Amino acid sequence: MQDARTVRRAAWLGAIAAVGPACILLGWYYVQHQALPLPWLQTVLITIVLAPFTGAAFGGAVRALIALSDRCARGRWLANPISAGVAGGAIASVVAGIFAVAVFGSYHGPYAGSLEITAMTVVACASLATLLAVDALRMHRAPRGSDLIVASLLVILAAVATAVVTLIAARLLAPSLVRDGIFLYTKRLALEAGGIRVGGALGAIVGAIVGLHLGITIQLARRFAASRPT
Repeated sequence: MQDARTVRRAAWLGAIAAVGPACILLGWYYVQHQALPLPWLQTVLITIVLAPFTGAAFGGAVRALIALSDRCARGRWLANPISAGVAGGAIASVVAGIFAVAVFGSYHGPYAGSLEITAMTVVACASLATLLAVDALRMHRAPRGSDLIVASLLVILAAVATAVVTLIAARLLAPSLVRDGIFLYTKRLALEAGGIRVGGALGAIVGAIVGLHLGITIQLARRFAASRPT
């Protein structure tokens, strides 16, 4: 019962954390390109449905797998919040990746921008990670007024670790991604392998990276709370 409540809470928090950044990105894009004959109404409707759905699926899936990993008495080196975050993030983001490439990729309009998309993704991820880190702290010790500050610092530390791991993996596995940027790299792959396959793979990869950050944050929060139980 407790696990079900935490999963539902994570899903709600994920939906809330995703809506704001998505609307900001959409608003910025509209201000920049409002004169273009793009399907604005369709884009707005898709955004206000896809963003919270993706956030809810992401938060719920990651928290459900973390709860499942907590029940594993053996194999703690494999079953932990970090591995659960990677797996849950990848699974929850496949549909969003396919939809983004198949629908938004078919629009004949300017690209929203890798920096802008990345910035809003980071904001959504950081918001969700901070809230779940506070929950993790308070599950292992009494609530404190400094929990939000501690959670924010843990989120930053986890972001640094995630960035290092991601950059190393990208340089080793896909050096052209680092050289050309994700937009050109994805466009070239989509022409070669098809938009649906590439969209699904891209969604899984991005979801795994965000899930890695979330898992590291929760793991750090648990360790911190265990080291300072009172």
